[in-house]
Amino acid sequence: MDTLDALVSEGSFGVDEKVDKEVGAQKTKKKGCKKPPKPPRPPRPLSLDSTDQKIIREISELANLKRARIERIKALKKMKNAKTASSSHVGNIFALVVTIVFCAVIIWQAKKCIKNMG
Repeated sequence: MDTLDALVSEGSFGVDEKVDKEVGAQKTKKKGCKKPPKPPRPPRPLSLDSTDQKIIREISELANLKRARIERIKALKKMKNAKTASSSHVGNIFALVVTIVFCAVIIWQAKKCIKNMG
């Protein structure tokens, strides 16, 4: 350090820049050598008694049964909707046929009326 102070007091700026560069290079080397920290480990679950494990199994089993029941209900609803859609399709066709017959009767009577007038 004494030689550094002596050089600074003499005013030789070229040496100061060289020393600054060396110090800066050492600082950057130290930063590069540092390893990144390891990520924290996930917390370990609490150890459960056999009774607790049994209760958890029962709860999960009930949840699975409920889920299956809901899926069955949804499937039944879809089947009912499909049946009503097909029956309403038949109903629509029946209404169309009745309307066509009604229009045909009106046209037939109109022609009959025109023949009687003419």
